[in-house]
Amino acid sequence: DRDLGRKCRALQAAWKQGAELSIVLTLGRNHTTEEALHIFKSTALTTTSEQVEVVASRLTRLLEVNPGLEHLEGLNLQCAKLTDEAGAAIAIALARAGTAVKVLKLGGNSGLSRQAARALGCLLASNNSIQDLRLNGCELGDEAGAELLEALARRSEASSALRVLRLDHNGLGAMAAGAAAAALRAGTLPALKELWLHDNAFSPSDKALVRAGWEETEGSRPANAYLGGLEAKEEEKEEEHEEEEEERSK
Repeated sequence: DRDLGRKCRALQAAWKQGAELSIVLTLGRNHTTEEALHIFKSTALTTTSEQVEVVASRLTRLLEVNPGLEHLEGLNLQCAKLTDEAGAAIAIALARAGTAVKVLKLGGNSGLSRQAARALGCLLASNNSIQDLRLNGCELGDEAGAELLEALARRSEASSALRVLRLDHNGLGAMAAGAAAAALRAGTLPALKELWLHDNAFSPSDKALVRAGWEETEGSRPANAYLGGLEAKEEEKEEEHEEEEEERSK
């Protein structure tokens, strides 16, 4: 769309000159939110960490006061250098604004940790529109990952729309594995079709725990659901067997 391209270039120029983000996000009412947010994202990538905080602050304020943002369906802030505080602020703003966001991409923001995870957990516990949440490569750590997953198990409704959850490359371990298994068994994720957990710090027994929770609830999820990164390798099966033998001998 030539006209849309011209508008996007004008927006980018205006943003570089210090224009308010509201002009970008207002486009969401005309179904051009995704393109506008990509401009926002690419601009954020070239800014200093201090400017990123300003961007996050502006976005948070806009989500809180702009009545048109209930139409916002996707937010892509991958690799945007978000800090833990900025990630938390955005999650809180999304919850307060009551947006019907379906896709939330925050992958590649290694500054996110427990504060952002806690706020995202609250958002997920109260929001029934998010279908795709991507936090891959955020280096959340085991405790932060567990807090997020525990929030999923506490959801008050079993009609969760969440279909894709990416938590790969986050340093998750035993705590997160237990929380993931509990969330799966709680029956609050019936629409979950893809759970990505590869490249974490799971032991063979951690992986087995999550697989067991996944398999126990397999019949309540969509067909061909995918559990990424927890396939049992032969050497891991042997290690798992050895761990069980050690436990029995104690």
